Amino acid sequence: MELPVSAVVFLFFSYHLCGAEDRKHNAVLTVSNGGKDGIWGKPEFCPTGYANGFQMKFRRDVNEAYRKDFTLKGIRLHCTDGKTVESKSGKLGEWVAVQKCPQGNMVSFSLTIELPQPLIPHAVSNLEVLCSGGAKVKKDIFQRMEEGKMSKRCPRGFICGIQTRVANENQMLGKVELRDVKMFCCD
Repeated sequence: MELPVSAVVFLFFSYHLCGAEDRKHNAVLTVSNGGKDGIWGKPEFCPTGYANGFQMKFRRDVNEAYRKDFTLKGIRLHCTDGKTVESKSGKLGEWVAVQKCPQGNMVSFSLTIELPQPLIPHAVSNLEVLCSGGAKVKKDIFQRMEEGKMSKRCPRGFICGIQTRVANENQMLGKVELRDVKMFCCD
């Protein structure tokens, strides 16, 4: 039995528009040091399974010959089903090495914020996660930063989704900086 083309198109768009982003979650994890400006991207979820690793995107900028900017441009979650998911992120920059839980899946997170400087707004510079096996995982490459407190832990299950808030500081140069992150827990 062949499906009409219109049915195939409908099924394709239904899957891609209503798929993993509608995954049921039992909690939303937030942190107290996230920025208040910017636009929230769409929440994105692991299609099945949970997040057991993450990857960060950075762009190295030099401003006024005295300050190097290593602010975070995006975060991807690496899922136990082999997929990666990301919410809103900047177009420019490079993805650095994947950070994986040595045991278990992600259950909590914290953000490191760049210390305020003249003409430089609040920006996220690093991510640390707590794994269900007890390990904390982050990429140690920054200075002049203020580490935040861990979010609450998933009440049940593990982290399965992410939503990011970004601000366009200079759209002409494609400079987008991460301001805040929410993560979602699934059973």
